[in-house]
Amino acid sequence: MEHNKEKCMKEKGLSSEPVLIQSVICAKEVKLVAHTKTELKVDGCSQIQFVPDLMTTEIQGTLLHDLIILQGFIKGSIIVNNQCIKKITLPFQEEIKCDDVCPGDTLKQTIPTLKGVVPPQIIPCEEGSYSYVVFKVILGLQITVIREKIGTVAVTIIGDVDENRCNLTSTPPQIICYQETPKHEKPKKPKEPKKKKEESKCTKEKFKEETSCFYSHKKKKFDY
Repeated sequence: MEHNKEKCMKEKGLSSEPVLIQSVICAKEVKLVAHTKTELKVDGCSQIQFVPDLMTTEIQGTLLHDLIILQGFIKGSIIVNNQCIKKITLPFQEEIKCDDVCPGDTLKQTIPTLKGVVPPQIIPCEEGSYSYVVFKVILGLQITVIREKIGTVAVTIIGDVDENRCNLTSTPPQIICYQETPKHEKPKKPKEPKKKKEESKCTKEKFKEETSCFYSHKKKKFDY
């Protein structure tokens, strides 16, 4: 016990402690270009606009060796001549090269922001009144790849959070034993309470019926 106490006292003071740290492997600002093509019944005079909804943005990141792949989409509405005529989804995929990145690392990303909306591109069809319209949106975010490592730092130990950590407990654990019923003895069944009131009530009713029948029979006999 004294040895453990001395060991705990030696831990106080200047010491080199092993710690778990998060090392930044890669940090970059990324631009995501989401685009799609859809068919619309428009002409050269139509006013076309795409309104993105940032709340619908979904991003999924995949870590490979020296490579980060970001995939996802953003939804929005197509406005033609100040009327919403259609809702579409713009997908995106971006590949970012980062040295020393491995699949076991951790990828963190910020909330994407809208960098810009490219004016719709109208591609006339050869036949019919329909045209292909290309919509494009640019998003921006910050990505960081983190890896956990073990390092050492020189720190001054003030004390232990629990100063009684090294004190051994001398109180033996309490053991509670439950007495079992011997195998040759069968557990006694609880006695059922006697139904005195119900039996007494039935007896009185039976006696009353018999007495009533006796007097009735006797009365008929004397009537003769």
